[in-house]
Amino acid sequence: MKILIVDDEQDILYMLSNAIGKKFSVEIITAENYTDAQEKITKFQPDLALLDLNLPDGDGFELVPILKKEKPSAKFAIVTAYNQMQEQVKSEELGAIKIIGKPFTLNDVFTTVSEMLQ
Repeated sequence: MKILIVDDEQDILYMLSNAIGKKFSVEIITAENYTDAQEKITKFQPDLALLDLNLPDGDGFELVPILKKEKPSAKFAIVTAYNQMQEQVKSEELGAIKIIGKPFTLNDVFTTVSEMLQ
């Protein structure tokens, strides 16, 4: 199983990749921006993704069609500081497993990754 973690905050990206890598038997792929994420989706075709919405060069929501084109069975969750009704509705419409609001706990992330692995 491959999981793509996309976040422009390097400390969050580092923390998530290390914590998830230690807790689950998955291959971790990281991206710090939209362009990098797009390339890694195409190259690695991840099974799971944690997508930040507010990226410096794009919108995390726009990564979902690319992810679904490359790997139709891929599951994803949205990670965002902008956890408003509009984001929640769009996340559900796109098929997100969950929306994780920042700040979050590792338990929130672990629960979501566990759900996506089922």
